[in-house]
Amino acid sequence: PAIAIHSNAGVTFDLNAIRKSIGTFELDRFTARCGISELVAEKGEIAFQPKASFYVLLDGHIQYERIDITPADGVADIDLDIPQDASFLTLMVTEGSDRTYDGDWTLFANPKLHLSQSN
Repeated sequence: PAIAIHSNAGVTFDLNAIRKSIGTFELDRFTARCGISELVAEKGEIAFQPKASFYVLLDGHIQYERIDITPADGVADIDLDIPQDASFLTLMVTEGSDRTYDGDWTLFANPKLHLSQSN
């Protein structure tokens, strides 16, 4: 499973709505792997190197960032604690310093919200 986001876009999850739906469990952590698809670079038809920046925000505050990533940089692991008072989780990708979004097909692979049993 993965969330694919082209650069200059994002998605926000309402953590309170999720909490309401999971009953007696609590949200503990968010984990994923992020990177740019190597398929873009493998095409060989493209004369540029895609470059994008990844962000994960909690309630509008950056908790994770990975700047100017190319397919050659591979994937990186994200592992964030989710405070019990956090309301929104946002995954966002922007164009890199190349100032173009050409080929910026990015992935948040294996995204997971980890749960624990509440007391």
